[in-house]
Amino acid sequence: MKREIKFRGWDESDDSGMYNCIPLEQMIEDGITIMQYTGLKDKNGVEIYEGDIIPIKMTINSDSFKDCSYINTDDNGNKTYKKIVKVNTVVCFIEGEIHFKYKEHSKSLWIAKIDKKDWEVIGNIHENK
Repeated sequence: MKREIKFRGWDESDDSGMYNCIPLEQMIEDGITIMQYTGLKDKNGVEIYEGDIIPIKMTINSDSFKDCSYINTDDNGNKTYKKIVKVNTVVCFIEGEIHFKYKEHSKSLWIAKIDKKDWEVIGNIHENK
């Protein structure tokens, strides 16, 4: 898969916003936080960068049977309650692969693509602290 390599930056020193037009070398020299483009766009055509926040459905552990969407049972008969919820995930790269991360949960791109038609960038980790 060939994708366009580009970056944007965030100036932590004064929260002045995003930079798209400054050369990468200048961002590094100025100590600007760099976010890489994933090569993906959301349902509105907005480019998705690492650090962007996108709500997606994830399976997480549930504390009770009442709140669960389904039950996993391992080979020893131990049950784990799971529920499917829509959460605000952060786009990141893990070992070179695009992931959607929520707390300790992570969903790889190829699994998250199932809901691609619903992807919408609602902010990023710098502007939505």
